[in-house]
Amino acid sequence: TLFRSLVNVNYEFSVSDPQRNISGAKVEVTSQSNIYDMFFDSNTQELKFIVAGPPDTTSKTTVLIPGSLLSGGDHALDCCIKVFLDGKQVSSSSTSEGVMFEHAHVGRSEVVIKTM
Repeated sequence: TLFRSLVNVNYEFSVSDPQRNISGAKVEVTSQSNIYDMFFDSNTQELKFIVAGPPDTTSKTTVLIPGSLLSGGDHALDCCIKVFLDGKQVSSSSTSEGVMFEHAHVGRSEVVIKTM
């Protein structure tokens, strides 16, 4: 199967964690997927969103999460981030540019990013 290449799109979301009195934290996403329904679950400390795209395409997605949003802060961003796609952990890397992961599109998928 040949994978068609898609164009990068930049997104910016404002998320809040009322339990820790954080509002309007800016999460920036660069992706070849459509990204939507982003929210931060303050009970589980998970950032959740939907990625979607045409079948037989792959996407590289980078999510820049402010350290203030995660328990553990910037240290947690450096060491302990895990990315799950439809409940399965996918390999990811964290840099100053954000958390990056790649995936194949299967319609729409739920992404969960959390610290372990």
